[in-house]
Order: sequence, then C-alpha cells, then structure tokens
Amino acid sequence: DMHTTALLGACALLDASRSSWSGTFLALFQPAEESSMGAKFMLADNLIERVPRPDICLGQHIMPGRAGTVRHTAGPIMAGCDSLRIRVFGKSAHASMPHNSIDPTYIAAMIVTRLQAIVGREVAPHEFFVISVGELHSGDKNNIIPDSAELVLNTRYYDPALAEKVYHSLERMVKAECVASGSEQDPTFEYYAHGEVTDNDAAAHAPIGEVFDAAFGSDSVIAAPSTASEDFCYLPQAWGVPYVFWHIGCTPEDELQDPPVNHQATFLPDYAPTVYASTRAAYGAALTYLATP
Repeated sequence: DMHTTALLGACALLDASRSSWSGTFLALFQPAEESSMGAKFMLADNLIERVPRPDICLGQHIMPGRAGTVRHTAGPIMAGCDSLRIRVFGKSAHASMPHNSIDPTYIAAMIVTRLQAIVGREVAPHEFFVISVGELHSGDKNNIIPDSAELVLNTRYYDPALAEKVYHSLERMVKAECVASGSEQDPTFEYYAHGEVTDNDAAAHAPIGEVFDAAFGSDSVIAAPSTASEDFCYLPQAWGVPYVFWHIGCTPEDELQDPPVNHQATFLPDYAPTVYASTRAAYGAALTYLATP
C-alpha cells in the first residue's frame, strides 16, 4: 500500500536526520478509511490514551492527478459523506395481477428519478451536493411483485448545514412518493458511514504550503477540493488540535486524459514518482514543525 510505504519512508528519513530536528513524531498507520470507520475504531480502542497528545495532525492520500505532484489547500480539501438505506413497503401480488399490488419497485424507481430534483431544484447552483444511488434491491422472482424494496444512497457535500436541509427534503419526498402510490406503511431511513468534511486549518497549512512550494516547485499545486471523503479528521478532533491533509498525484502521464479513480480495477499508481513525492511530502511536512533553526 502506497500510504504505508510512504510513511515508513518518512520514518526512515526522520531517523536518519535526527540531528536536524527535535520533538516527538508519532507515525500513525490508520486502517479502513474507505468505510469511514477506521479512525473511529482506533478512537474506540482508546487511541488518545495510548499515545501522547500531538500539537498538530498531518495526513496524506494518493489521488488521481499527475504522478509526483503534491496537491494541497487551506480549507475544505475533501467532502463530507453519508450512506443512507431506505426501505419502502408495498403489497405483494402475482405479476399477472398488478392491480392487486402496491408495487414497491415502481415506488423505488420514482424515488430514484425524484432524488436528482432535490439537487437540481433545492440546492443553489453555486453550492455542491451529490446524491448517488449505489444499490436498489427489489424482489427475487420474475413473476411476483414483491412487498418491499430497498435503496442504498451515498451523498457528498462541503457544507453540513446544507446536508441537513437536503436530508429533510429527501425524507419528505420519499414519504410523499409512498403516499402517492398508496403504500400502507411508512418508509424507514437508516443513516450510516458518516464522514465529516476534511477542512484544513488555514494557519497550520500556511507554513506547510511554503515548504511544499520550496521542495517541489511547480509540482506543488494548490488543488480544488476533492469530492471523495476521508475519516482522518476524527483523530485531530478527538485531541482538539489543528490538522493539515493533502493529496499526492499518482496517475501515469499516458492516463491523464481519463485517469482511473481509487478502487477501480484499472487504478495503478505510477510507482517511482508517487512514492518519491509522498515520502518526501510527509517528511517535509513533519520537519515544518520539528526542524531545529
């Protein structure tokens, strides 16, 4: 894993240059950020009692972008996210007798269509919100209309207050679709896998940005916020300290026109420039706060 490799490399560089810095450096190999649960699991396992409280937390992640670039910014750099499981209820009947049913598949299909109207008509054009339907399950026989259907959604945003507004509209719309189709049971909503907006502290980012500019030159890039999400910020929040998070570009030159995204089958970082940049970015960011004058 590139992230583990880079942090091990930064540890080796710090160990080899002990005379040039002082203080305490803690290398934290966090698992399971993809589920938005890794940091939470570590905190639940008493992380903040097991290690010293830091003055600042630093983190990085490889992302699409020209391999070897260090992509950073103050303020939001990654979106908040939620997953949402919705179950709607109908009335089962034989497929040849749809008039005897309340078809939950039809209700679910109408919900999928209507969801984008929330983003298109209730979210201002200059604001950002994404609703994606990742799963839709309904029935298991071709000749039976089922009695329920399930949708699993994923959302992304930079403004938690906007997310609350959208969720209120979403629940209103789902309930209305159920009523419109004559559903006799209220739908259920389960929110899970919450990830907060990764929002870099501007004062903490400023000196790190200067170090990146000096060390990487034109490969130090002020980046637009990513629409992907992270759970790193739960760690500094638990300690009550500022944090800075940045990205390392990992896309080979010949794939820049249509770069594979993390977790796709074709995602393969360009090793040499990616490990070079990620190792030295971690090292340089740490020295920003640890280096002796």
